Amino acid sequence: MEDRSVTMPTSSITRAAKHSALRTPGDPRVLTMDEVVPYLVGHTVKEVERELILHTLVHHCGSRTRSARVLGISIRCIRIKIHEYVDLGIAVAAPGEPRVLVRH
Repeated sequence: MEDRSVTMPTSSITRAAKHSALRTPGDPRVLTMDEVVPYLVGHTVKEVERELILHTLVHHCGSRTRSARVLGISIRCIRIKIHEYVDLGIAVAAPGEPRVLVRH
């Protein structure tokens, strides 16, 4: 299977450019969904979901509760997904872990 991963700063993605309040210090600009989605074409929904969950966990320092709330899923759902990822050998941010770049 070929690796088709795309690296982008997920903390700078918003639904529209006018939401610049969501920009974090150091981000050169905020990406809109229209700018991000073309990079997702060719990836499965499962791959996109996994990356979104993993990057959200990193952004929230491993907090399952905050990540689930932001993603609009239940804490149980995120725990199930985390167990799936760990079983696949994918590193998952532990609660309280400082932010680090997600690569796998």
